[in-house]
Amino acid sequence: MELILQNTSNQELSYLSGSHVVPANGELLIAEAYYLSLHNDPTVRHDIRLRTLILCDGLVDYAEGAAETFLEKLAYMPQADSENAPLLRLKYAPSKWIYSARSIEVETSVLGSVVDMKPDGTNYTHSVIRFYDSSDVELLTQAQLDVSCVQTIVDFEPPYDYEVVGGSAQCLNAVNVDLRIWVIAVPDLTLAQGGSRLMVDGINFKYLGANDKVVVDGRASKRLNYSASLHTNKLRIILRHPAGHKSKLQVVIDHFKA
Repeated sequence: MELILQNTSNQELSYLSGSHVVPANGELLIAEAYYLSLHNDPTVRHDIRLRTLILCDGLVDYAEGAAETFLEKLAYMPQADSENAPLLRLKYAPSKWIYSARSIEVETSVLGSVVDMKPDGTNYTHSVIRFYDSSDVELLTQAQLDVSCVQTIVDFEPPYDYEVVGGSAQCLNAVNVDLRIWVIAVPDLTLAQGGSRLMVDGINFKYLGANDKVVVDGRASKRLNYSASLHTNKLRIILRHPAGHKSKLQVVIDHFKA
């Protein structure tokens, strides 16, 4: 089965960080190896919903919801051997990509506490921390945090494409209060736009011992392509806790990166 991208607009359309360009009012044949990556590219779904992009299997043209369903079918269609038996692929990374276990340290209700360190001892600038009260008002001083902070948020947005596989989170010390963690992928886009995907949903550190950790495995990688304007590779870590509570945590993001 073929996958052909048809551009109905007067401007070229670009996907997968510019590696696949569909000319204005033209079309592009897609190799099977890129079906899953295109399915995970939110720009593709965005253009489908704008009707500037139509998908074709060589015979039938698919638009809007039918196009998304068709692309999902192709992306997750199991490959088969010469006897038509399904093949199980555990994981592969694109050529020249490398594995990375990225560590982010943070202390709840503590201003400027995020640590996202390079090998030379300096910090990356890919993680931003913010704090909020129970009315979702951002808090800017430590005095405010000590009294009113009930939500600590870290946004992780590196300037490269990556495929997140899973990760872990661990508190430095056991906690006896409700300290819960959520992780949301691509929070700046709505669910309808392909964003706001809930990956970790309210796990409570209160039920873990001092040496225990939360470990999550997505079973299959999730492609997140970098876009400075759409923020399509941002991960948002949300920690909810009692007002002013302070706990030190380490979050590790397992991923393959370009």
